[in-house]
Amino acid sequence: MVAIRVKLKPTTIKINKIFLIGNGFDLALGLKTKYSDFLLWLIKKYIIDAIESNVSIAPFDKYKGRYIEFLGEYEGKNVKGFSTNSLFDVLLSTRFYYDKDQLNKIDKVSDLFEYISSKEIEINTKNAPFLFAKILHSSSNNLWVDIEGVYFEILKEIIKTYKNNLKKDSLDLIDNINQEFSLIIDYLKKYLSEIDTAIIKNDAKVYFTQFQSDLEKNDFSFLHNQDDDVSIGNSYFLNFNYTDSLSNLLGHFKNSAYIQNHIHGNFKDTKNSIIFGFGDEMDDVYKEIEELNDNRFFEHIKSFQYFKTPNYRELLSFLNSGDYQVCIYGHSCGLSDRIMLNEIFEHENCKSIKIYYYNDDDFTRKTMEISRHFNSNQLMRKKIVNKNNDCLIPQVKK
Repeated sequence: MVAIRVKLKPTTIKINKIFLIGNGFDLALGLKTKYSDFLLWLIKKYIIDAIESNVSIAPFDKYKGRYIEFLGEYEGKNVKGFSTNSLFDVLLSTRFYYDKDQLNKIDKVSDLFEYISSKEIEINTKNAPFLFAKILHSSSNNLWVDIEGVYFEILKEIIKTYKNNLKKDSLDLIDNINQEFSLIIDYLKKYLSEIDTAIIKNDAKVYFTQFQSDLEKNDFSFLHNQDDDVSIGNSYFLNFNYTDSLSNLLGHFKNSAYIQNHIHGNFKDTKNSIIFGFGDEMDDVYKEIEELNDNRFFEHIKSFQYFKTPNYRELLSFLNSGDYQVCIYGHSCGLSDRIMLNEIFEHENCKSIKIYYYNDDDFTRKTMEISRHFNSNQLMRKKIVNKNNDCLIPQVKK
């Protein structure tokens, strides 16, 4: 019996592109949008307020000075300046002179803490040793600051307290940390409002050229007929940033068709307020939170904030609309978005994952982070595309 080979007619397959736009995109544009940049701004702002305050005695109800023995009482604490906000107080030592111009030149949070130490500036958090105190501790020790991650770690500690029959103590703690987290969000909005996200067309064109680059057949392991071809369907930008930098960039190319979803909100949009919290429902602790039967533990878990807008449902609609390639563009792929990224990566319509990167280390690090969102390593290896030199993210010099 002779086997007959039938040559299949080549077809062109439409594949959508979904770009995961993260903070690395804003950083590539030269924007100061790291958490450390935010902390630098916040602390410097209130040190400068203290310098300008002309306050010579700190509030006595909180800060007592030296004890006067013959009067049997304390005097007010002498300071060179004082400022306060909802998160912390700043007290300037009388032993030093403070120069605003020198302070304004500091552009790294590590250098700021050296300045604070050398000038004996007191930064006293309102709810020590809770959230903001731990964030400051990480910053002062030159550790990477992940505010959402710090929040979740403290949440885990509070759950242990709760389970050790210290229910009242743990509920006081969760109220405190939730309040602090909300205050941090408010200050973050103020900080973002001061960032200029404008981009000139020549710079924008470099990024847009990458966004519009053709699909490569080698990126897709499911193509069995070598004569088949692929072409771009819809371009979908899943924007995790709170800024409008991407909108400003895309605004230079109004004749191009694309969809943008501000999945985590925009600091300017009251109807799509920013979503800031933790999203790793695959963590073992999440099941423990559900069993506590107290909604306060869910207050800053992202899943429950997604219900406030149609954004997540619109994302699911896009994922179900046809085959797609994921383009990681500035997103760290960390655990704070784990449940969403797992849904995107393991979806049957996800045919490949292409990583745009800052340098070789960044590419390798992202492959490791992406692996944590897969339940199947075999599936992961099929989908992640090899490193490509054309995928280096351009860096704008400012």
